[in-house]
Amino acid sequence: MADKDDENGENVSFLQKISNLFPYLPQIAMGVVGIITIIAIAAIIYGGKLSTIGDGSSNVARGLITFLVAIVTVSIAIMLTLSAVLSNSADYKERFALGKEILTIFIGVLGTIVGFYFGSASKEPSLPTPPAAQTQKEKAIDYEKTGFNAIIKQDFDGASQAFQESYKSWSDYHNVDEINQLLQKQKDIFSQPDAAQKEVAWKEIYCGIALKYEWGMPDDILSQFKQKLKSQNYVCSQPQA
Repeated sequence: MADKDDENGENVSFLQKISNLFPYLPQIAMGVVGIITIIAIAAIIYGGKLSTIGDGSSNVARGLITFLVAIVTVSIAIMLTLSAVLSNSADYKERFALGKEILTIFIGVLGTIVGFYFGSASKEPSLPTPPAAQTQKEKAIDYEKTGFNAIIKQDFDGASQAFQESYKSWSDYHNVDEINQLLQKQKDIFSQPDAAQKEVAWKEIYCGIALKYEWGMPDDILSQFKQKLKSQNYVCSQPQA
């Protein structure tokens, strides 16, 4: 059904007729939107809901700013829509253009804040899971394996330190006490640059373990130890009674 012409013969839409009957309707609508916005903000602040916006610390302020900018942006968009539909003032086009520029600014600010907020939230590193506390026996086992591997590599300092730590963790575990003492007897020799003396010391260490203390070795380490003993041509003989 076509709209009727007004007294001047101009075509008048239904919405324009409503605007003519209620000239302050756009202002009233904008006021209602503003009041609803204020009530929503007050309800969040005084209702103790800030913790749901952020994480209860510094993110609370960031979350609140994001919320406020979003509310203002949506409010301006609603106001512009109502103004475009209901306003019939002479300077409507100029005011609408100004409103669009303001809305564009707020949309840009909102996009930046939201992007930063969610981007930084996703990059926050999660806390590493703390390792389970080792028992003294577990520490002794780990240090003993480390010490045997160091002996196979002929790393005296690494072997000496590992067996000392194994002994401190559990002095009665396997032969860690005896092997630690065996290593400590050769400590002075390995502090010197004489390679020949070091070779003799390594033979004493290998033979001492092979003859008395190899029973505590894990099977894989024992196999490597015997191969190393053979490759070094260490001939070990039982001491005479």
